[in-house]
Amino acid sequence: MTGVAARSQGSARGGAQRGAVLMLALLFTLLLGLVAAAGLESAALQLRMSVNDEVHTQLLGQAAEIAGRLAGVRAHFDLTGPAGQANCARGDTSPGCDLHDLPDSGTFDLAGESLPHYRVVRQDALLVAADRAAFEVQVRVDAGAGAPGSAELAVGVAVPLAGGDPEPLYWREPGIDPL
Repeated sequence: MTGVAARSQGSARGGAQRGAVLMLALLFTLLLGLVAAAGLESAALQLRMSVNDEVHTQLLGQAAEIAGRLAGVRAHFDLTGPAGQANCARGDTSPGCDLHDLPDSGTFDLAGESLPHYRVVRQDALLVAADRAAFEVQVRVDAGAGAPGSAELAVGVAVPLAGGDPEPLYWREPGIDPL
């Protein structure tokens, strides 16, 4: 009888060991699943960030194109206005617009559903020489409903008082590059 008792005790220990191995395997599987889920979440976040960077770059290019078009036309700059005077597009309802003499947003044929907002702001006369007036062309382009995002660009322009073409002074991204 002692041989039978010894065999049954040995098989009970073997079953307990097999149960412990099963629990350990389940625990490692759970941990591996958590690591994989974290990796997928990180990859998805990186993909969203790269798409945002791509959209921002496209919108920045559109803002630069609009700023270049506005900066090249002398008629867009009111040389009689005081420093801080903002000239906005016709139909622009943004706060802080003193004049509405610029062409409306539909003038700029942008790809997609981008919506430009722009203004020309007279800067302090001390920024440039006495024979030139300083302006800043500020452009913000918002992506349409299909791709959220926006980009802002400001181009400094010196306009000769005696006549002649406006000259670029600088460009910057408001919020990133201070004046």
